[in-house]
Amino acid sequence: MKSLVVAFLSLRSRKSRHRSCAVVEALEDRTLLTTAVGTHDIEVVGRTANGGWWASGYDFSQDPSVQGTVENAAFAVWSADVDWQHVRFGDYDGDGLKDVAGFDPSTGYWWTTLSDMIGSTTVVGTRWSTATTWTDVGVVDLAPGGDRGDQGHFTNKSDLVGRSADGGWWAAVVNGDGTFTNAFLGHWSPNAGWRDTQFLDINNDGATDIVSRNAAGGWWGLVSRGAVIAYDTVRLGGWSPTAGWQDTLVAQNFFRDGDDAILGRASDGAWWALDFAADGSATNRYVTSWNEAADWTNVVAADLDGDGRDEVVGQTADGEWWRIVAATAPSEFIGWEPPANNVRVSHDVTNALYVTHRAFDAVVDAILSRDDSGYWWASVLAPDTKQFQRTLVGAWDESAGWRDVAAARVSRVPVWEVQTGTLHTVKIFGHRAGTTVTVEGRVDWLPVSGAMHTVTVHYAVPTTGFSRDYTFTAFPGKVSFASWQFEFTGHIGNDDYRPITALGPSIAHGNAGNDTLDGRNNGSMDQLFGGDGLDVLLGDPEDVLVQ
Repeated sequence: MKSLVVAFLSLRSRKSRHRSCAVVEALEDRTLLTTAVGTHDIEVVGRTANGGWWASGYDFSQDPSVQGTVENAAFAVWSADVDWQHVRFGDYDGDGLKDVAGFDPSTGYWWTTLSDMIGSTTVVGTRWSTATTWTDVGVVDLAPGGDRGDQGHFTNKSDLVGRSADGGWWAAVVNGDGTFTNAFLGHWSPNAGWRDTQFLDINNDGATDIVSRNAAGGWWGLVSRGAVIAYDTVRLGGWSPTAGWQDTLVAQNFFRDGDDAILGRASDGAWWALDFAADGSATNRYVTSWNEAADWTNVVAADLDGDGRDEVVGQTADGEWWRIVAATAPSEFIGWEPPANNVRVSHDVTNALYVTHRAFDAVVDAILSRDDSGYWWASVLAPDTKQFQRTLVGAWDESAGWRDVAAARVSRVPVWEVQTGTLHTVKIFGHRAGTTVTVEGRVDWLPVSGAMHTVTVHYAVPTTGFSRDYTFTAFPGKVSFASWQFEFTGHIGNDDYRPITALGPSIAHGNAGNDTLDGRNNGSMDQLFGGDGLDVLLGDPEDVLVQ
């Protein structure tokens, strides 16, 4: 593997412009991380003491031009004068990237910084009462896709929930543009001593449920009715109130695919699970036991082997890592590393196993940790030995006072190609401020291998000045016009798409704003699926507009 390049963040302070509300501003240079193939294998985001948000990306890619390199970029700036609370990462606009929201307790305003692929936008989200104390604030999905008037393909959006001091559960339901609408979900006793609150879909209706344990040991759920944002309070089971529970967490698909579980470890080292069936009913199950003398830390749920089911992972005081796999309990030793700090789970790491010098096609989770010198390390499970392999993936300046650190994907190139057999699909995402896209193609006749079809996408965001060309070339032998397909997706702003040459069909999805697809005289059936706003299809007789 190419030697690793470790980049340190160079941070500079910025003077904020004061307003009547919390001061939140975006950096003038807001270009985020981008690679030629999409997202980085690992991305980590954090905020410095002076309010600057930074993102770092690392690639295990086999491409020697990027393999083993680190990329750092400014993300946004929040006021350093605000005591930000309940900072939470979620996809608040449904574009597949993580955004970040934070609560200003002095004003009650939620602020949302949205990842826009080529930058970020910070807006006021909503307002919650400052006359109460908010607890158990979490990121959820309150309704199945399509039940909130979602437009285009933006159906998987994150909402926020929290419980007030009087026991009321409230939600900030996303509107898709960084703002929220407040909704009341239900009421629990304010004197029950709620703890270990977890967010998961226990009845498989596509909406997140809220599950918590009271001081008497009873597990209760605020359980979704499914089709609308409406919830019922249901008792789910009970654990001993004197067992000294610790490291309570949610493991996805733990016992079986499609059913998540809540696990916790008693003071005697025994792991127990609240196992949810497809109908939301729960059963207590003993799992295995750990030696409490090992002084366990960094206990997380992660899918280390890429089978789609979480394991429970933890580290002892002397650095040993162990995992619990439901199908093979008792737990397995998976390696030794120095005791870790700042542990995070990086999900869907597509190329992590290339560090083993094997072309192993899998999507896994990685354990990220930062040592006392600021170096970031990623640990992945080698497919043959089932042992951790540790790789240096970057470094941060420890004097910057990092906080609200998370493994979160905030970057993606706005144009990329997906190849399935002979079909080349070029996916193009609009930027929040409005995007102009033109597509041109040409045929180059090569003397040996025959024809090679080249497509260039001109992508520009006039309001930001961002402009770039993306060129894609088909492999020899895959040259018919029908082998190309173009999928445009709007992103809040007013987007203008122009497939101006005789290529494959174009499919455009509007997502608010006024969107235009110009498919005239290109010899293909173009389709525009409009969202909110005025959408215009300039097309041929075979083209279709669905408003």
